[in-house]
Amino acid sequence: TARDYTPLVHDAERHTLTLEFALHGSGPAAEWALNAPIGQWLGLAGPRGSMVVNPQLDWHVLMGDDSALPAISRRLAELPADTRAIVRVQLAKPADQRELPSAAQVDLQWVPSLLAAADALSLPAGDGFIWAAGEHHAMAELRPRLLGKPGADAKRMRIAAYWKQGEIAHHAELDVA
Repeated sequence: TARDYTPLVHDAERHTLTLEFALHGSGPAAEWALNAPIGQWLGLAGPRGSMVVNPQLDWHVLMGDDSALPAISRRLAELPADTRAIVRVQLAKPADQRELPSAAQVDLQWVPSLLAAADALSLPAGDGFIWAAGEHHAMAELRPRLLGKPGADAKRMRIAAYWKQGEIAHHAELDVA
């Protein structure tokens, strides 16, 4: 059984890799994350070829649900201080809110609806990148809303469906016009 995950932290010197699992529903990965004993074997491969986004852009919009939190956290940690980051996260459980450290100028909101947050969003001036990930149907609705914003550019946007309600092992890029 194989799944794709964004590493939260990789420490080459200590030979450690931190993964975070969003437990939404059941399936092989959720069951493994809940029940794996310490020392359980786990095979790794990668990197798979994730898109490298220029951190020097003026702004970054990061949106997602619980499943996107590790990727959002990692992206924020990599942004420089002179970058603006607009972050909107929808969580199933408000108790899952946490600090998301970054040197960037971060506007973070925990929102009840990513779609409503997208509707209320105004993109800053300058060049930026829009990244979002979460449940398939939500991301499919989110993409055209974000793409319709003044300042949005489909070439500087990545929307991914990390999971799909009722399916196991779903992942899809929704960047096709």
